[in-house]
Amino acid sequence: MAWNSPFLSTLSGTDKDALQSIFSSLRGELERLQLEIDDLKNKPANKFKEQTRY
Repeated sequence: MAWNSPFLSTLSGTDKDALQSIFSSLRGELERLQLEIDDLKNKPANKFKEQTRY
C-alpha cells in the first residue's frame, strides 16, 4: 500500500520501516480475525447458543 502524502516525505527510513511493520502486523491480525469470524458464522447455531449459555 502506498500513500501520496506530504507527511511521509518528512519521515526517516527507520520511521517508514516501523510504520510498514505496524501495518503488516495489523493486516495479519485482520486476516486472522476474519478467519475467526468466518469460522463462527459457519458453526451450527445450536452449538453457538450452548457455548454462550450462562
